Amino acid sequence: MGKKADIKIKEGLSELEQLYKKQKNSRKKLRVKSLILTKKKKFSNRTLLAEHLGVSPKTLYTWTLNY
Repeated sequence: MGKKADIKIKEGLSELEQLYKKQKNSRKKLRVKSLILTKKKKFSNRTLLAEHLGVSPKTLYTWTLNY
């Protein structure tokens, strides 16, 4: 089972949703979507979130580190 995403997201949910709508690059859009879903606590761990987004858990981990 994957590790729980324990990350503090500075931006508010509405700010993230606005940023998501503005993104043109699909990869960046996925990154913002991962922050939105993490903020909403939709998934119990990173592996489930990665599967939902269609990326590997390692990719999601890298995004988290770069955030």
